[in-house]
Amino acid sequence: MAPYTSAPQAPDPFTATRTRMEEMLAHLSAPAMASATAEGLEDYITAAGREVLRQMLQDQLDARAAAEVRVEVVTGSDAVVRPRAERGHRRLLATTLGRVEATRIAYRAPGAANLHPGDAALALPRQVYSYPLQRAVALEVAETPLRRAGAHLERTTGQRLGTRQLMEITCRIAAHIPTFYEQDTPAPTPAVGSEGDRLLVLSCDATGVNMIPSDLREAVRTARAADGPQPPSAQLSSREHTGRRRMATVFAVYDADPVPRTGADVLPATAAERAARTHGPHARGRHMEGSLQRSTAAMVTAMFDHAEQRDPDHRRRWIVLVDGANHQLDCIARKQPPAASMSTRSWTSCM
Repeated sequence: MAPYTSAPQAPDPFTATRTRMEEMLAHLSAPAMASATAEGLEDYITAAGREVLRQMLQDQLDARAAAEVRVEVVTGSDAVVRPRAERGHRRLLATTLGRVEATRIAYRAPGAANLHPGDAALALPRQVYSYPLQRAVALEVAETPLRRAGAHLERTTGQRLGTRQLMEITCRIAAHIPTFYEQDTPAPTPAVGSEGDRLLVLSCDATGVNMIPSDLREAVRTARAADGPQPPSAQLSSREHTGRRRMATVFAVYDADPVPRTGADVLPATAAERAARTHGPHARGRHMEGSLQRSTAAMVTAMFDHAEQRDPDHRRRWIVLVDGANHQLDCIARKQPPAASMSTRSWTSCM
């Protein structure tokens, strides 16, 4: 009796990953690595392991590309029908593990741009940089200058990004800051009545940002050109031209329910007090704006304008949180509503 023919097995999509892992294990088993130091072992495993992870990501993308099902007709947002489909269209993707290629089907029509539904299935960004890599850049540049952030990223991820690439990613992320702080729930309706009503909290802060010469104001640029270059000095920071720093101002307006608290809630002295303490109020309906172009006075005005929209009749207690900057305090004092339109209990300034 003739034996049954077995069905052909599907090829392993992670063959390249397994090959790299075997090569890595073979290298670790070689005599040369038997005498390596702990530092050498760690450096090799970190670099080779990162390459294995990158290959694993590439194999997964290739497997998904091979399994992508062709759609008969694709219609874009421009209402153009794209009946033609071509496989093998690749795009580069820079990730925290390295650069990979995503292959997908391109749907085409004469005179129209190609559409790639595979990009939507993978939720790929429009740019070459993956979302985890952009998130890593955002976390670094929020704490350190661009060049230092790039050096730290290269040490931790092995990926090298130039200053221009870091700047492009940072500017693109910063444009979405207002969207990030928008709340899906509508702002609560103004409260009326006793001291326990919902508070309207206003908060603003500013920090100085050193501007590059091309972004200096015209008056400052003219003064710098007239004075000429400064001689080297050990006290250069105190001898720099005035006007180089521009204030970046951020404000927030939100609602909060007052929460009575004691001193033990704020500064617990024992473990029992820490376990039993009452947490502070939570912000709701938060609205936040930031600008490097508008002055502090203009931002304070915008903050109070938004607060006026929330409580046009001044029936709620307004709480203004501000640090000890005299200029900010002066701008806020000029915006204080007159006593005739706001009760004496509805205005509080906290520093």
